[in-house]
Amino acid sequence: MRVSVIRGRDLTSEHIGAWSAIQSANAELASPFFCPEFTTAVSQATDNVFVGILHEPAGKAVGFFPFQLVRPKFGKNLEMCDYQGVIAPAALRLDPKELIRRCGLKVWEFDHLISANEAFQRFHSYTAESPTIDVLHGFEAYKASLGPEGKRHLAKATTSVRKVQREIGPLVFVYNTTDSQVMQTMHRWRAQKYGPLPDWAHDALDRTRMTSTPAFTGVLSALYAGEKLIAVHFGIRSRAVLHWWFPAYNPDLSNYAPGILLLLAMAEHSPALGVTKIDLGKGLQDYKRRFRNASATVASGSVDVLTLSTVPRILRRTCLSYVRNTPELLSLARRAKRIVYKMWPTSA
Repeated sequence: MRVSVIRGRDLTSEHIGAWSAIQSANAELASPFFCPEFTTAVSQATDNVFVGILHEPAGKAVGFFPFQLVRPKFGKNLEMCDYQGVIAPAALRLDPKELIRRCGLKVWEFDHLISANEAFQRFHSYTAESPTIDVLHGFEAYKASLGPEGKRHLAKATTSVRKVQREIGPLVFVYNTTDSQVMQTMHRWRAQKYGPLPDWAHDALDRTRMTSTPAFTGVLSALYAGEKLIAVHFGIRSRAVLHWWFPAYNPDLSNYAPGILLLLAMAEHSPALGVTKIDLGKGLQDYKRRFRNASATVASGSVDVLTLSTVPRILRRTCLSYVRNTPELLSLARRAKRIVYKMWPTSA
């Protein structure tokens, strides 16, 4: 199979059409991160985004492989991308090492690779859950599907709703607001908590916010108590899947759990908006663990072409993978790490 490589910003309308058709035909690629619009937005904000295009012998594009070039021959997944993989038909057989070699790479690192692609499974270092909220059968069915912990915290959220409405004002949920101040407020609240985003990331989010096609759109939602903005979320949507991406809330109102109230408001309104799944992204933070009723699996690891320069990486990855998958060794490594922390607390 022939592979050509172009900059992400040089994708043509023909490329985008072929990419969209492949994505819509493969249920494993339902995430909006697999849409060409996402790669286009990131590539227009930074210079190091490339796409490997897989061609059949007749020349037709049958697959797309977006990556960022960190340094010569060394690639990784796109920044801010919570689902990664090759956009290709499920039946297409791939050799990952040959793919990255033909893209001019010796190494491709990933940290949110969909685990369903069997060709890449031998390159996984470890896997993690990406919790989801499934509202396919409606919000009431979703609530009934929660476990005991989720139901307890749902009851607490109901108490918070009454408290905030009593003390501040009635709750109003706005899906995909056009108020430009809301996006700025989201950035300000997140910067206070996590630090500011780099300029290119601001640019990529702004470009994503302005993108709207039948298959992909940026969605900026807000929750108000009376006239006061208490929580904001900027995410991306592809058809029936909404990805929970950049949430933020008013830090002065944290005792009302405004972020949770916004998430639940989104879940409640989603069925009427045509959204059947809210993907919360990798990780088992408390709120994700409590309010999920399904999950996907994503993997971290790397594909390394065997050369003299990549032998140390391959050996290190193999050893780490062996330790992670051997309970006795993993327990020993964790005990050793705790001892090192105690002896040299600043060394980690």
